[in-house]
Amino acid sequence: MTKTPKRNWYKEHIEPLLGRLGNWYQAHIEPLLGRLGNCYQAHIEPWLKGLWYLRIPAVVAILSVISFGCVPQTIEVYRVLALNAAEPKLSYADFQTLFSFVFILLLSFSIWYSANILIKYESGNKLCKQEQKEELKCLSNILSFVPIGSLIFGLANAINFLENFIEWILCIVVCLAVYCAYYKLIIECVFSQREPPKKDDVIFFAFIPFLMFWLFTFILIIPENPIKPILITVICLLTLVDILLFLFPGLRENNNKYITFLAVVVAVALVIISYYYLSKPELVTSVLGSISIISISFSGFVIFSSLISYVGYKYNFPILAILLISLTGFSWFDLNDNHRIRQVENPRSQQLMTLEKSFSDWKKARTDDIAKFREAKPKERYPIYIVSAQGGGIFAAYHAASTLSRLQDLCPEFASHVFAISGVSGGSLGAAAFSSLINTELGSVSLDSQKKLNCSGKLHKEVRGKLEQKAHELLNQDFLSPLLAAGLFPDSLQGFLPFPINSLDRARGLEYAFEKAWDSAYPPDSKEQKPNLLKGSYYDHWNPKKSAPALVLNTTVVETGDRLVLSPFKIDLPNLKDISSVACNAKKEDIIDPPLSTAAVLSARFISVTPVGWFNRCDRDEKGKPIQSSSRKSRLADGGYFENSGVSTAVEIGSRLEEFLRKEKEQEKIQVVYLAITDLRPQKIDRGFIELFGGLNEIMSPINALYNSRDARGFSIIDQAKYLTDPASYDPNSIFNSGFKKHYSSQRFRQFYLHNQEFTFKDGEKVISQDEKRLSENGSDKTEFPLGWLLSEPSQEAIKKLVGGSQDCGKDGMKTSNNDCVFESIKEELNY
Repeated sequence: MTKTPKRNWYKEHIEPLLGRLGNWYQAHIEPLLGRLGNCYQAHIEPWLKGLWYLRIPAVVAILSVISFGCVPQTIEVYRVLALNAAEPKLSYADFQTLFSFVFILLLSFSIWYSANILIKYESGNKLCKQEQKEELKCLSNILSFVPIGSLIFGLANAINFLENFIEWILCIVVCLAVYCAYYKLIIECVFSQREPPKKDDVIFFAFIPFLMFWLFTFILIIPENPIKPILITVICLLTLVDILLFLFPGLRENNNKYITFLAVVVAVALVIISYYYLSKPELVTSVLGSISIISISFSGFVIFSSLISYVGYKYNFPILAILLISLTGFSWFDLNDNHRIRQVENPRSQQLMTLEKSFSDWKKARTDDIAKFREAKPKERYPIYIVSAQGGGIFAAYHAASTLSRLQDLCPEFASHVFAISGVSGGSLGAAAFSSLINTELGSVSLDSQKKLNCSGKLHKEVRGKLEQKAHELLNQDFLSPLLAAGLFPDSLQGFLPFPINSLDRARGLEYAFEKAWDSAYPPDSKEQKPNLLKGSYYDHWNPKKSAPALVLNTTVVETGDRLVLSPFKIDLPNLKDISSVACNAKKEDIIDPPLSTAAVLSARFISVTPVGWFNRCDRDEKGKPIQSSSRKSRLADGGYFENSGVSTAVEIGSRLEEFLRKEKEQEKIQVVYLAITDLRPQKIDRGFIELFGGLNEIMSPINALYNSRDARGFSIIDQAKYLTDPASYDPNSIFNSGFKKHYSSQRFRQFYLHNQEFTFKDGEKVISQDEKRLSENGSDKTEFPLGWLLSEPSQEAIKKLVGGSQDCGKDGMKTSNNDCVFESIKEELNY
């Protein structure tokens, strides 16, 4: 029987199929890839090469998008400028608005001009061939529009927070029209028709950012001495000569007397104006504002860096690489860390009392007051308040200062009942503001001679009391502009130097601005003028015989992650120490005696905006004396890295006071009450944030976990503190305890929420409406406050309303809030 040969399926089916696929690929795909390749070479590759060649202008354009269009603090700046511009009275904000537009246009021009320096200066450059020039010119025009486009985008974001929507749409249209006019008149009609820039032009124009740098540097770091006016005059003259030689080349080429006369008149006028403003440094940042400062710094950077980049390519010398290696190397070997903690002019070594001894003296000074309280309320205990103020930049400072000042306006005895305030980050600045105001208003009066006043009636949420108004004037300032000026100009030089210059530290910009804000509350050369306590030593702010509370300011040790506090009394516990107990103090430069402004800002050094500060730390021998041979640098960061609420330090201090009261057998007469200025725990996860960054799991998840854990840790500690202080009334399953009012008089842990929630009472129990529950769950009732150092009027007004007051807490059918009830409870305690 003949065998049937096996069929070869591969030859019969697969080979023909592969052949057809190959033919189809050659007929369709290969030509398509060829066309795509040709399209890439003809259209995309020139743009990419051009973008690489113009990478410095492109990087600055990208930075302008981030800075002017995406940062929440920038949106807050737009709100400030918009609302102040609407006021009929002329103010610095009007100049800031004008200069912001002018310097953003200057930035657009700087990007365009820098790109054209690279394009035009040498037509034979191998990286800039003749056939690429049209694409590069088009690219330079696109890059030059990016800053003004970013401004428009930022204004569009800010529109959502403004009432006059149509007016601000018109404002955006005006921005576009101004840019178009600027582009036509300045770029196309003037500079595009000029010959390629001469070497003199390039050198003079590149010298401008160098002079601008020194303008901002000298006014910030040069102390008041006879040489300062001379330096300012020289800088003004050099800048003007530079500008005049660039704008009026005829001064070099001919002797036209009219041009010469005009140039001289302009020079003299500008010197007079510049000298006036530069002799008053605070006016520079006040008039320019943060948008202008960023624009000026970007303009200088793009011009100077483009020139260096071009020279490096032309002479085949890696200037940029050398600068970057120097920047990295100096920082790697810690050669130029200039962020040493600033000290007062004549620092003193501090011999601090222990916490227990300090509290004993504080309580002794209030003996008569305690006796009066016990006589008026024999069944109640004398309240001693330990306050904690959460971190969060300027909004936390404003919230803390407003809450404490309103309590003081409501109850004049409140401050004398507060033993200490545990501050974190922005909360430290708010606490420092409150303490300084109390010392100013009541500091000269001893407790024995003070007239005892009961709490007043209601405080309306829409009206600020006397002390709250002072706190508002103190913190209603632009702290952002001085910080940016110090960071973008003097401190930017420090990275390229192999040695530290402490006066270039950008943190000092914020410290000096905080000190200068005092003049807004107590204007100099007026009847209200008072000594500026923010400039004085931190250790002078507290006297146990006076009303002002002690400031315990939290920081985080970079090397260990532990807390380290600045405290006016000695704290030397296993898990909590004050800086004086670990600092070396044998040498004058190692003594820790900072100004109050520096101490507050030291607690608020967060994520590169304000740098970590450092001091020399020493181990201790058995007698507690520092061992100088163990001296080493220790860096301190924002206290919020460890825990952002400040409650942990407050509870540790309070527990030591309670232990002391038990030893003295006074726990039945005196009680410690904790007041936490904080916020509600978020009820829902922000889905928008997850949808935006959910795809960057490998990169964003660790960063988000580290960042969000600081707030979560604070909420966890708050829950623990609630349970430890009020175990009978604390319900761990609910933020809103239904027995709130019923048990309130005995609660020893109370919170002032930044985002408050309204409710009513029915039969003594709290009732939250379905609308309020829905708003809380969705988070749509929350006003978002920027994490920065400038707060707009709408944000200030929102905080003012949310702070609360004594508003009929507990009456059936009356709408009230958590903060109202806290105010009411304190009012009831302090009426005796």
